[in-house]
Amino acid sequence: MSDRQRLAAAGRNGICAPLFLVPPGAAEIMAEWQHAMKTRSFYLPLGRLLPGMIAAADILGKQGEKLLPADCVLDEPQIERLRRRAIRSVLVKLPDERDDETIRRETEAAEQRLAHIFRGAGSDARADLYRAVAAYRRKQLA
Repeated sequence: MSDRQRLAAAGRNGICAPLFLVPPGAAEIMAEWQHAMKTRSFYLPLGRLLPGMIAAADILGKQGEKLLPADCVLDEPQIERLRRRAIRSVLVKLPDERDDETIRRETEAAEQRLAHIFRGAGSDARADLYRAVAAYRRKQLA
């Protein structure tokens, strides 16, 4: 069984179990994968989800109820259940293969765009908004 198949097998009967309840070895595989790779979080439409992907945040239903917890390894039955509940997209962790120089360039470009958008004099509220957006973009790009 491949690592990907073992990760997908971590959720039993369509229910994502906490790490201490998953099948033997699955927690170690997931921990090794998460430490070995940098990841980024992206919202993907349900049609692009694949078994073995890891939820980056709790998946909530229309009424705010938790359907699946963060760090859950998605399997096909879970994805189908989300489809039946009309969930449109899921925040998942994907490998980040960018090197440090690429990240630096992307961060610098984003900061230049923000500086252009927020150019000129403004109010304290505008400066606060700029700082909040800049912090958010840095976090997204890091």
